[in-house]
Amino acid sequence: SETGVIIVGDGASAELSPVYKLYVTYEAILVNLVGFFTLFFQCQLQSREDIFQENHPNVPQMVTDTIFGHYWLKDDLNCSTRAGQCLSYMVCGWLMIAGLLQVFINFDDLRRRIFPSDLDCPRGIKIVCMYCYFACDWYWVVLMLQYRDTIAWQQIVGSAIDILLRLPFAAKPSRMFVDNNAYTTTTKTIGQPEDEERTLIHVGRPQASNPSEIRMRE
Repeated sequence: SETGVIIVGDGASAELSPVYKLYVTYEAILVNLVGFFTLFFQCQLQSREDIFQENHPNVPQMVTDTIFGHYWLKDDLNCSTRAGQCLSYMVCGWLMIAGLLQVFINFDDLRRRIFPSDLDCPRGIKIVCMYCYFACDWYWVVLMLQYRDTIAWQQIVGSAIDILLRLPFAAKPSRMFVDNNAYTTTTKTIGQPEDEERTLIHVGRPQASNPSEIRMRE
């Protein structure tokens, strides 16, 4: 029988490094999920905060804002007009989409629970995803500078922390992955009643000059 060894692309591993996996989890939960719920229910939270302040006048405003998720615009700007409420819900939609993309692009095992026949996302898609969020970071910086008289301090501090945490990965995307020297080969036995196929992960760069080379042997 003949055996074909197929080297797929440069094949470097797309498995996330523990530190980047932790960062993605942090961002998906504390930025996207918490951000979505605090903004979606911002008006209700502000009403509860007003009641709390009436009953506890000695608690500083900064503390009550933090407790009741007043993380977005100053005062009641999110809720004082119908237009403000509409724009808040629009941003909620963006936060939801951003969180879902972040999770389902980066966590292959989780995505395959819903789509069992799916393959791992390539490194390139995960890197593009990271840079899209990085570009969004700086778009957010411009907004905070232009509208610093309306954006709450919690939003500014939280965004600054998130940007600083992403910087090491933007500067060197290889930090996102657990092994930058792994590649995949698929070995298939030809000519049997049922072809046998096996996929292996190897450490080190493939030796073939052409990454897509197929080698056949007896």
